[in-house]
Amino acid sequence: KYDELIREGAPLKPGARECLETLSRLGVPQALATSSSQRIASVKLGYHGLLAHFSAFVTGDQVTHSKPHPEPYLTAAERLGAAPQRCIAFEDSVNGIRSAHAAGMYTVLVPDMAIHDEASMSRVRKQFDSLVEAVPFLEETFVSNGSNS
Repeated sequence: KYDELIREGAPLKPGARECLETLSRLGVPQALATSSSQRIASVKLGYHGLLAHFSAFVTGDQVTHSKPHPEPYLTAAERLGAAPQRCIAFEDSVNGIRSAHAAGMYTVLVPDMAIHDEASMSRVRKQFDSLVEAVPFLEETFVSNGSNS
């Protein structure tokens, strides 16, 4: 049943397409670090035509340790050829925030259904209510720094 649902189009968070397109336009390499399998992630992103935005993929079936372990994010940075400290990780889950923070990344929280306690919030560098709000942040970050890596 789940496969049927995602084939018909898993919901896309408001602002997700705009964030990915902004980063692509600015020449910023992007990686996906997900606990989902490669098959599921490909179906979800493929439905929305978003696969081309990613230079690297790290899925749950490609790592030994899933989130909250830092391995998914460290592997994503490695595949991009970037130092983890120069990466921004967008997350909605407690385990994702733990993973990205432990990898040394700049963590951005866009809450969904998960409730974040004080420990989780202490690992967050920036928070947006939606990805729509993140577009100006991305433009300012990557245009003002003059850096696309």
